[in-house]
Amino acid sequence: MNTPSMLHRPEPTTPDVDPDPPPPGHDDPVDPPVPDGLPQGDPPSNPPPMRMPGGGSAPPPAARPLKRRTVMDIHVQSPDKRAIAQVLGRYFESRSLHYHIEELPGGVLQIGFRASGRPVAVTVSFDDAAYDTYTHWDASQKQLALGRLADGFSRMMSTRSPAALAGDYHVERF
Repeated sequence: MNTPSMLHRPEPTTPDVDPDPPPPGHDDPVDPPVPDGLPQGDPPSNPPPMRMPGGGSAPPPAARPLKRRTVMDIHVQSPDKRAIAQVLGRYFESRSLHYHIEELPGGVLQIGFRASGRPVAVTVSFDDAAYDTYTHWDASQKQLALGRLADGFSRMMSTRSPAALAGDYHVERF
């Protein structure tokens, strides 16, 4: 009786370690080769995080609020005229226009700014009796008067011709 002998091989034992990770496939990102002569590290478009004093890091540049840069220059000495100049200046600040205001002899305010690339001057004059009355009012009355003045100035500026290089605004009453 001749029967083929069956050889029995035992199953190989598996080790108690994890198998090797699979080779990178088409889903895994591949690092591009670095040409010789270029520094390694973060590319110029990705600067290292900024450090704040005390060890914290600053927010990324896109997260910081942007500041409007309005150049204003007010040369007015009297407190009441300075308050008027600041209120008139808000018109230009709200439009992000560079401007300057100075007090000329006779108590006249001159406002200079640029429109369509050209220098423009607006002269603001005051009725003497109206201004004298204004200077004697209390703070709440002055605030109301400054609000009316700002509204009137804004209306006058909205009717200004774009080609106008000068304007006069006379305040007869507050």
